[in-house]
Amino acid sequence: ASAPSLPGVAHRWRRRAVGTLVQFLDRSGYLARRMRRNPGLRILAYHGICADEVAGEAWLPPHFVTASCFARQMRILSDLGRIVHLPDVVDDLASGRALEEPAFAITFDDGHACTLRHAVPAMDALNIRATFFAATGHIDDGAWLLSDRLRVLSSLPRRLTAELPAELRSYLESPTRFKSVACDEVRVLVEECWPAATEHLGPRVDRTLHPMRWPDLVALQLAGHEIAAHTVSHVILARETRARRAAEIVDSIRRVREHVSQCIGFAYPNGVPGDFDGRDVEILRREGIHYAVTTTPGRCVPPQDVYRLPRTSIGLGHDEHTFTLEMSGRLDSRRRWQQVGAWAT
Repeated sequence: ASAPSLPGVAHRWRRRAVGTLVQFLDRSGYLARRMRRNPGLRILAYHGICADEVAGEAWLPPHFVTASCFARQMRILSDLGRIVHLPDVVDDLASGRALEEPAFAITFDDGHACTLRHAVPAMDALNIRATFFAATGHIDDGAWLLSDRLRVLSSLPRRLTAELPAELRSYLESPTRFKSVACDEVRVLVEECWPAATEHLGPRVDRTLHPMRWPDLVALQLAGHEIAAHTVSHVILARETRARRAAEIVDSIRRVREHVSQCIGFAYPNGVPGDFDGRDVEILRREGIHYAVTTTPGRCVPPQDVYRLPRTSIGLGHDEHTFTLEMSGRLDSRRRWQQVGAWAT
């Protein structure tokens, strides 16, 4: 076998050195002290919470978190500050009232059913109420998200992916490219190949990636969690026509209200600068939405635009030490620089 390249060796040594430093800063209490000197609300963005046993699978989205990690992260937050329910503090942010202590709010995007099995018990144990942003079209028909299906297709054996259309293979080889075009252009390509691809999927894939249905969300709302909107088809608004953008926003809000009566929150799919604009915000205002969240990392410190609330995305790369580092805010500027290339949020 060929020897590893010098850049590859240097990269691994640098990661190891950084990991050692982060552990030292965490265990010494420095990160916790730094965070307590900077009160304010940090909103966390989660997606699927999966079984520990699938953590190494190639088809698993990197923005998922394992059940054991999620439970540890909730305990860490409980030690670092106060975990609040997002709709309870939005009015404070809008009016300019500052939180005088570190606070955290938990949110989940998309509506993966594995979250019910693996996140809700951990939150129940600590009396945590969260916000679930539902991509309502996927809740209606049970279809997997496009980003999830692309990742599954890219994880198939090479002999199978070689048989896929060349245009679809180009999206699999560059996993963020699909974000640059209208959603339906890619969806049509995937739909044509999906039935044959599903023959090669095991039950663990389906258990992890299939979406919740409306009875699940109604049960969450009855248990005290908030249900909010996340478009119909999880489209990136800026890639669609103005009419499609309006329909995606309005129809998702109205579907949530049909099932759980109230909908005051919204999450922009992908949620980075340029994915939405002021005209989308005006639609949200007109529909009676009180707040909307992005994926731009940072703390919510009044005066805060409640239609562009920052959130910190959490994924498989967060162990207990890097998670505490993330909560301290030390990585916010780095994450803002990285977020344009993120796979999916």
